[in-house]
This record gives sequence, C-alpha cells and structure tokens, in this order.
Amino acid sequence: ERLFAVRAEVFTRGEDGAAREIFLSAEDVTERRRRERRLLRSEALLAAFCERAPVLLYAKDGDGAFLLVSRSLEEVVGAAPGSMVGKTDKDFFPPEVAAIYNDVDALVRSSGTPFEAEDPVPHPGGEKTYFTIKFPVSGEGIPEGSMAGVSLDITRVKEAEREREAARDELIVAQQDTIRELVTPLLPIAEGVLVMPLIGFFDSARAGGIIETLLQGVERHAARIAIIDITGVKAVDERVAEMLVQAARAAGLLGAEVVLTGIQPAIARTMIELDIDLRGLVTEGTLQGGIAYALKRR
Repeated sequence: ERLFAVRAEVFTRGEDGAAREIFLSAEDVTERRRRERRLLRSEALLAAFCERAPVLLYAKDGDGAFLLVSRSLEEVVGAAPGSMVGKTDKDFFPPEVAAIYNDVDALVRSSGTPFEAEDPVPHPGGEKTYFTIKFPVSGEGIPEGSMAGVSLDITRVKEAEREREAARDELIVAQQDTIRELVTPLLPIAEGVLVMPLIGFFDSARAGGIIETLLQGVERHAARIAIIDITGVKAVDERVAEMLVQAARAAGLLGAEVVLTGIQPAIARTMIELDIDLRGLVTEGTLQGGIAYALKRR
C-alpha cells in the first residue's frame, strides 16, 4: 500500500470565474509518512523509557545544562517532572558535589571516551552509591560538547559486599584462633596443672600467641603449675628463649609456676651460650618428669 499527497491547482478560469483547467499532481509520501511514524514512535519510546527506567538517565549540553532527564533522577533530587531541563547540577546538588560532577563531565568531553566510577549521591533517605557511566554524544541537532550518563543504584550491592567482607574477616579470625589452638594446644591434665607441648619453629607472632594462650589458660583453669614441653622444638634461639622467660614471669604474676621440660642437649648448650637467665623456671629433662613434679606440688 502506497500513500500519495494529491495537489490540485486551478490553471485557467472562465469569464464566470469557474475553473476550466485544473492541474493535478500526486507525490508518493509513503516513506516520509513511515519516517514520521518511526520518529513519533521513537519519541514516545524515549519518553516512556525516561519515565519508567529504574536507573538514572540524563544528557547535558556543553555548558552542563540538562537536555534530557529521567523521572528517576527527578525523584532522587526531589524535582518536579520536566523541571530539571535547562538547569545544571548546581541547582540540585551541594556545591562540592556539583563541582565533582562538573569536573568529571569536563574530563569526558576533553577525552572523548567513556568514564566509569562509583558515585555517592545525596538522597532524602540517606546517601546512596551509584555505578555511573558517562560518555560523549554527538549528531545532527545535538549541541556541541554534549554528554550523557547512566547511573545504577548499587547501594544494596555495596552493603552486601561490606557484610561479606565483615563475615570473611570474622571467619579469618576464627580460623586463626583455631590454628593457634592447634599449634599451641593447652591441655589440663589434673586439677591446677596445665601442659603446653610446643612443636616446630617459632616466629614473633607465634611466640606472642604462646604467651597469650598460656596466660589465658592459667587464668581460666586457675592453674598453679604450667608445664611447657619443648621436646618437639627444632631449635632455640635468643628470641625463643626470651619468650620462655617472659611466659614464666607472666604466669608467675598470675600465681602459677612454670616447668620447662624436654630440653635437648643442643638446646641446653645454646641457652648456656646465650647466657639465658632461667631463674623462675623449673626444668625437667622429660615431660614425664615434669608431670611427676607437678603432681607432687599440687
């Protein structure tokens, strides 16, 4: 089906003024009408898109004045429908926020490339976080220097991320506590008697954990004797020796006596060479000997 625009023009008239010759022309306007309908449909679709989009949509000219604004953005800033067009960010946001938006817009215009960022946006119900993409736009009828943007509310996503990070941190702490307990077990073997068998090598973090675990155990179990067995310790250097002395003194402040067992010949020689002061520590060659001593002292 084709559409034609018909035009009639009087070519000549009689003496009575009646038309005698008429010129008729017809123009095929099918494509023009189709373009008009497509344009109307596009305009209606754009209007509906801006009215119902759950994201913030906007376009600005080279001076920062809004050319197009979605209803969602108007609701965020509390503006009446259609009232933002022709105005700038300074009319709706605090000066410091508007300045940041203007700087980003200028960057997009100068670079000619899209820009992505997470934006904090003031909101009547509290600040929200949006993921924003801004990009330059150009074309017939579009003012020079225009740019557009799309902002998606990711506040809930960021809150969920913070909750996951907090849960992860709690899990890491719990895992570290579990590992610490496995690495430095504290065993109550009788009323008022604790045994802490140590195995492997030591660093500052583990040494601090040993003292902390020992003191907590002494306090929790009201221990009078704490046996530290170093049979499984590979080597003793000045740091480990100082840790043992510190543990003995700290436990003494809580009313507990520390018994050191499992000292191997090489470790004994190292302690002598380092001139380690073991006063306040009871030493026994084996864990069995330390337990026997503790049971007698109860």
